[in-house]
Formats: sequence, C-alpha cells, structure tokens
Amino acid sequence: MSSSLVALAKELSRTRPEELPEKFLQLQQLLQRSTAITSLKYEIISLDILPILLLTLRQEFTTIPNGWRLAAMNLSPLACSCMCVEVDKTNVKTKTWSTKFFDRYLPQGVDSFILLTRHLQDRYMQEKKSHLRQDYVTYMTTVMNNLLEVLNFHSNQYGLIKQVLISNKFMELFLTDDVYICALMINSFEDIVRKSRRLTGSSVFNDLSNKLKQDYVNELAYKLTVFDNNEVGKAAVRALIAVCETDSSIVTLLADKF
Repeated sequence: MSSSLVALAKELSRTRPEELPEKFLQLQQLLQRSTAITSLKYEIISLDILPILLLTLRQEFTTIPNGWRLAAMNLSPLACSCMCVEVDKTNVKTKTWSTKFFDRYLPQGVDSFILLTRHLQDRYMQEKKSHLRQDYVTYMTTVMNNLLEVLNFHSNQYGLIKQVLISNKFMELFLTDDVYICALMINSFEDIVRKSRRLTGSSVFNDLSNKLKQDYVNELAYKLTVFDNNEVGKAAVRALIAVCETDSSIVTLLADKF
C-alpha cells in the first residue's frame, strides 16, 4: 500500500472540513502521477478516503477562496475518477469493502453530484455578472457530466438511475426556467432515460410512479411550448422521443393531454 496515501488518509482524518478541499488536491496529484491507477483507487476506497471526499462535496464552499470552482473542476472529477473503477465482489483485493462500495459509496456519490449542482445553481441565480454566471454554467455542466460518467461506467446498477430520477433535488434542477440550465438538464435527463433501458424487462423510467412520469412529461411539454430557444426546443423533443421509446404508455398520455 502506498505510504503517501496512508499518510494522506491519516492527515485527512485530522483536517477541519473547510480545509479538506485543498488537501484533496494532493490526492488528485497522486492519481495523475500513478502508473497503477486501479490499484491506487482500490487503496483510496479501502482507506475510507472516498467517503470523506463525497462528504466534502456536500459542504458550503462560499467561504473558501475559489471554492465553487475547486469543488466543480477538481473535487467532482476526482470523485468521479475514484468511483469509476471495476470492483469484483469475489476479488480478494476488493471483497472486504465491495459491498460498502456498491451499497453506500456509489449512492452517496450520485447524491453528492446532484446536491453540488443544486448549490451551483443557487450561486448562479445570485450572481449578477454575466461572465461569472457563465462560469457557474461551466461548473454545473462539469458536475453533471461526472454524474453521467459514473452512471455509464456502472451501467448495470439500475438503482443509481432510479435514485437520480426520483431525487427531489434533480427535479428542482429540471424545473428551472433558465435557458442555459434548462438545456443542460434536459440533455442530462435524456441521457439518463436512455441509460434506464434494461436488457430484459421494463425500463427504470417505466418503473417510476405514474405521477412522477407525468411530471417529467408535462415539464418537457411546457418547455417545448414556452421557450423560443432552439437548443431547448430540440433537447425537449429528443427527450420526449427517448421517453416514448422507453415507455410506450407515454405516447397515449401525450395524445390524450396535448
């Protein structure tokens, strides 16, 4: 086991929450220099560094210099990288913590990405300067891409997809009337819906409650009719097509309602 990583793990356990983001830059550097990435990721998980990182993503970054940029552009990709690793429950190197990885760390990571994006949205809405607002759009895009990358890497973990789709925070993001965030969230939603198709049986989206499915469809239809932005319109059409392809009952719903 890497002595540098063991030392870092001990240091992280003694570090105050507001100082953790900067400390995790050391972990990022270790990963970048490593010639055995998978083994190093295993050590990061076995030393319980990953849950500290995921918890750090949930904190308030306003008081930290360049905190939101650090969270979105450094910590979020770092968490994504650590989560995107093949874990075999029968492997002697991973079986002691593999259950914890799938049952706790992956769901926590998904939730942390969504919550961080929601926090970034709040900062975006409060920001008055246009160039800084665009920075926050970039930050949100990065974090959402990290979420999608994790879902894609663990594509057989359908529970993670359902976790996203039933998340109140995700729905809050989806309901935005801001054109930039709107396009981002619709595109992300379409990607997630397409990932929800199982090899056999019904899709994850199909398994959602009728009310929740209708809420998503109603919001897409609303955005399609209200927004005059081409990107939002095209994204909404693609998302509605994806939903209809995934759940045929939506076609009837659309025909009856609209």
